[in-house]
Amino acid sequence: MKRYIIDHLIVIDQIIAAWEPQLAQAVYALMVRDATGHDIYHALRVKRLGLRIAAAESLDREVLTAAAYLHDVGRGPERQGQGDHVAIGVRQARQILPQVAFPALKIDAVAACIEHHEEYAWSKNKAATPPNVAGEILGFQDADRLDAMGAVGLARMFMFGGAYRQPLWRPQIEAGHWEHGDLGSSTYNHLHEKLLKLKDTMNTATGKRLAGERHRFMEQFAAQFEREWFGGVSTESRGD
Repeated sequence: MKRYIIDHLIVIDQIIAAWEPQLAQAVYALMVRDATGHDIYHALRVKRLGLRIAAAESLDREVLTAAAYLHDVGRGPERQGQGDHVAIGVRQARQILPQVAFPALKIDAVAACIEHHEEYAWSKNKAATPPNVAGEILGFQDADRLDAMGAVGLARMFMFGGAYRQPLWRPQIEAGHWEHGDLGSSTYNHLHEKLLKLKDTMNTATGKRLAGERHRFMEQFAAQFEREWFGGVSTESRGD
């Protein structure tokens, strides 16, 4: 099986195992109403990136694929105030994967990828990485972070801010320190609080190589955005 279609709309290419279509269908049902940029298309983009990283870095592609599908299934409940999406995702993974006949001995590795995917170099509460699956965790972090960068990453950033009713920008408030679970000071400031920092957090050689172009695009966007915000006025002439 090389491709699978969900709801006559979503085409999933490069099916890697017999369990994938059933998992994709289950995840789609959980994400179908997402309005934060963490929908099934995000999962599929992370899967593609994860497979590229897995091939180049000799990582387990089944683990990275399953983690890509499941890592953000908790976003909906989180938005409704039902807890942290990481913890919810780990629970959902342990519940769903046995139901789709995913290899039982790899479920812990998928859960570990989900558990650690929101930990960054600047995080104050980083947990120890399990050494037996450290490669998969680090590779998955890179895949997920790459989709938060570039044109798609910026589009998702604005979608997330809108879903949480964040102001577009408050230029008088400087970008601050961001931690997992924070909304940040404004939608645009999230670019400076997180997205522009991601390039330097890449773990794998592949992730570092892929991050460069996306990072440069975001830098160019930031410069253009701020020029337009202030009506083309130079930085020295700004009055607010």
